[in-house]
Amino acid sequence: MEALTALEAAQAEILITRARFPVGQPNGIALAQMARMKQPWIKVVFTVAAEKFEYTEGIGEVVITPIDIAELVASVAKLVSD
Repeated sequence: MEALTALEAAQAEILITRARFPVGQPNGIALAQMARMKQPWIKVVFTVAAEKFEYTEGIGEVVITPIDIAELVASVAKLVSD
């Protein structure tokens, strides 16, 4: 919930988040959906294990873990240019 508050305060354009958080925490998919409800323009990049990829489909860009920094930068650059 702290992340959602920070996004609102910053009027962020891009959210980079893990798809899955520790037990008892809202997951990154829920965070992305809540952020989009409040800031429809926000674009999302998920870092996700390959076996969880389908849960993020249609919500944002995906970078499979382990993260390759060049791939992450390319995904963000693509979103910024769209």
